[in-house]
Parts: sequence; C-alpha cells; structure tokens
Amino acid sequence: MGGAVARLLTRAVGAVGHATGGLTFSVCYLAAHRSLRMGRVILVILGAGATYDSDSLRPAPRRGMVSGFDPLRPPLTQDLFDTKYGAILQRHPACLRLVPDLRDAVAAGRPIEPELERLRARAQTTHPTLAAALIALRGYLAEVVAKSEADWADGHKGTTNQLTLVARLEEWREPKDERVRFITFNYDRVLEEAVHHVMPELWFGSPQDYIKDARYRIYKLHGSTDWHRRTEIGEIVNGHQQTRVATKAADTFTSDPNAIRRGGWIPAISIPLATKTDSEFECPDEHLDAMKDDLRQVDSIISIGWRGEEEHFMNLWREHRPNQMAGMLSVASTQETAFAVSAKLTSGVRMEAQSIIWFGGFSGLVKGEPPHQPALNLWLGLASR
Repeated sequence: MGGAVARLLTRAVGAVGHATGGLTFSVCYLAAHRSLRMGRVILVILGAGATYDSDSLRPAPRRGMVSGFDPLRPPLTQDLFDTKYGAILQRHPACLRLVPDLRDAVAAGRPIEPELERLRARAQTTHPTLAAALIALRGYLAEVVAKSEADWADGHKGTTNQLTLVARLEEWREPKDERVRFITFNYDRVLEEAVHHVMPELWFGSPQDYIKDARYRIYKLHGSTDWHRRTEIGEIVNGHQQTRVATKAADTFTSDPNAIRRGGWIPAISIPLATKTDSEFECPDEHLDAMKDDLRQVDSIISIGWRGEEEHFMNLWREHRPNQMAGMLSVASTQETAFAVSAKLTSGVRMEAQSIIWFGGFSGLVKGEPPHQPALNLWLGLASR
C-alpha cells in the first residue's frame, strides 16, 4: 500500500472517530505501510476478542459503555461458569467440585486462570482425584462453547466478521497466489465456517484438513470443540473409591464421532491457565512443525482480539520469526492492548513500516462508516474494489 492510501486511511478513520464521538469507532494511530511482498505469508492471529466481537450488526460493547450487551454473545473466559450454563454443568458432574472456587474468583474480580492453575497443581501433587475433575472440565468447556456458538449463529446466520475478513483476504490473495496462515487460540469453529463459505472446496472435517491446503492453513493451538485426543486410562484409588482418569495423552487426534463413542478419547481442549507451557498446546505435533516453518516466511501480521499472553506461543515466535516484515495491523478494543501486542510481535524484527494500531474492535475494522472505506480494505490495498 502506498503512502497515498495510508494517508487516506488516516484521514478516513480519524474522521469516522470524530464523527461518531468514539461510540462506534475510536480514532486510531496509523503509520505508513508499504505493499505486502509477493510470494510470502500473511499471518492472522485471532484471540477471544475476535469471537466475542464477531458480528458487526451486534458489535461488542466498548469500555465504559452499557449498550452492546447481549445475553447470547459468546463468553469470555470469566463468563464460562455463569449460572446460565447450569444444564450443561449437570451433564458433567465430575467437574462440579471445581465450580464454586471459580465462581468465587469471578465474584471477587479475580481472573480464573490462576485459580485453575492452582487446582491443576494440587491434582499433580496432593489431590490426584482432581485430575478426573479437570478432564471432565474439558468436556464442559467444549459443550459451553459449542452451544454459545450455535446460539450466536441464530442471529448472524453465518455473516460474521470472520467471513468478511476471509473474503477480503481472498480478494488480496488470489491474484498473487499468496498464502494465508491463521493462528487461533479459540475453541469455536467460526473461522472454519468462514473459510469454507469463501472457499467451498476447503472443508475442515478432521484435524488433518487444517494444514493440507497451501493457500489457507488454520492452527488451533488450544484445540477445538470437535477434536478429541487419544489417551490411556488408569485408576486412582482414594479410600474405597476408584476414579478413572487419563494418565497419558498420545499425539493422536480425531473428530470422528464413531471413534469417540468407542472410548479412550478426551476432549482436545486446553484449560485456561495463567502460565502456559508447551504442554498447553492441544493440537497435533505435525501442526506445530508446519507452523514453525510458516512463521519463518511471515511477511505481515494481522492480530485481532488477542492480548498476547500466550507465552508458549511467544517462545515459538521468537525462535522461528522472520528477520524482517513489511508491516503489522494490531486490532484490539483498547489502545493499550493494541500497542502492547504490536510491541511483542515486532520486537527483534526489522519492520519496513511502523505498525498500524486500530482500537475500534473487530466490527469497526471490517464495517467502515459511509462514505469511508473499512480500514481492513484500505490496509490490504482493496480500496478501489
């Protein structure tokens, strides 16, 4: 993208921010961004905020705003144990013992990740029967996310911000035969559905499908609602009670319901923890190997709704990142988060242009405000299309 387009983007977004008083969009800081080079990879990172703000007709509420609340909106981590999911909790009784402490943490305004980490540590040392509860928690989380995704879809009918994002990326990618790589830390299948709608020949029915096409690959580093992982089952004797728990997970994944029903599989969902290590990657090793190769070829990054707190991924990024990139677009709901993520991902990388910071959220990025073009279109150089 040339300087003229970058200046146009600055004027357009600035005008929108002032015109709306910051209610729909915030004024963003932009710097010049050169055209993406041909033959390389654009990396798109999606965090929880991308699913939370996945419908531009029902944009996520901004900080300090009351409008935008929707009881069907996909949950953030703090909302996963809300009482509205009580019926699902009853179907996973083995994890009931964990919930009071987690709800107490939420009520006290504390994040639940440190509490889950404390419970896991106890399961590994003094209270091994907690391991069964944590395995059951995976099933609960998978069902909560799947139901929330279905409820939210009743409103958007597939017309998500992810769909718009993929459609615009394909407009940019196809003429140059470029490659797009998604890294997501979300369990839901909103992204897969979006890619399939734009590229019907791409279908993500099994874990192997996610990396088999050179044009688009999706790396779901924390697992998926429909993935299960092969495991060995053992028993822990606690007094007169025997508890069957997973003792060792194998690098074998499936989404085949028939195989899952035969037993020996656990939901491939990574439990939210404060300190994330390589053991929290809940995807096949071949995905991680392919991702490492792709990271070395990244030319530009779009980060959406991600806070940059997954240190296990950041370690891989620092080890396999490219030496230089053309640019970065950092999208978040606040300016502080957008700048922080950009700083993390561009540290140690020679940038041909400064990062572009957009803190109007995912909906603001893809929607635009007449007569102004959506910022995403302009960043990709699609302003004339």
